[in-house]
Amino acid sequence: MVLMAIVGNLGAGKTLALTYLAWRNMGKGLKIYSNYNLKFPYIPIKNVNDVLGMSEGFFAGDELWHFDNC
Repeated sequence: MVLMAIVGNLGAGKTLALTYLAWRNMGKGLKIYSNYNLKFPYIPIKNVNDVLGMSEGFFAGDELWHFDNC
């Protein structure tokens, strides 16, 4: 497992970089999970409990501080 964090100031392109990484991994055949809308196929993650249902793939998590607890 690999954990990567993208940090920066407001408007610095963090979500854009994360979306690019998700798109690149989709091209490698990985399932993409995301808690925000993407313009390519992905499996939506709405809350913390949905994370338990994830299996191998790439999780694009944006604004995780705002996640619902159930």
